[in-house]
Amino acid sequence: AEPFEGGGLAQGHARTSKRSLLALCAGSVVMGLCWFGPMRVGYQVPHHFPTGGDGAISFWSTYMVVGTFIWGAGQGVYLAGDQALSFALVPDKENAGRFLALNNVCGFLGAAAGGLVVGALLALRGPRPTGDGNIYEGYMSIFGVASLCSFAIASTGIVMMPHVISKVLVTQAKDS
Repeated sequence: AEPFEGGGLAQGHARTSKRSLLALCAGSVVMGLCWFGPMRVGYQVPHHFPTGGDGAISFWSTYMVVGTFIWGAGQGVYLAGDQALSFALVPDKENAGRFLALNNVCGFLGAAAGGLVVGALLALRGPRPTGDGNIYEGYMSIFGVASLCSFAIASTGIVMMPHVISKVLVTQAKDS
């Protein structure tokens, strides 16, 4: 492999890992902030549009589309950083396929567990026994937990940054 401009191969991989981790953290923060959007809308609609309907839709639809676009951009940045880190931190390049497959299985298990948690939150905090159909508390719980998880991922990434960079440098030094 060719050395990176301005430093050796190890420093180049360390910079790539750092940028990947920063992308993962930035995407997580953007998503964490965007999760507050649906909570705000859910709170505001009954107060300003008690009957809902077309007035609520026309007022909030632009906010929801723009918020969804920003959230999607954050998700894309997060996934790009996550994928780049997966490739950069494979412990054994000869068995990279196995490690990446394990990474994907863990992602599947996390998504399945997330679906169970979301369903449980909605069931526990959803419609009131009075039968008024208001499920705001259920969705507020879901979006609140999602926001906390996003911020936890970003915090973990920030704490891990020195460890990831030193691991890359040590691994590259051993390979040289």
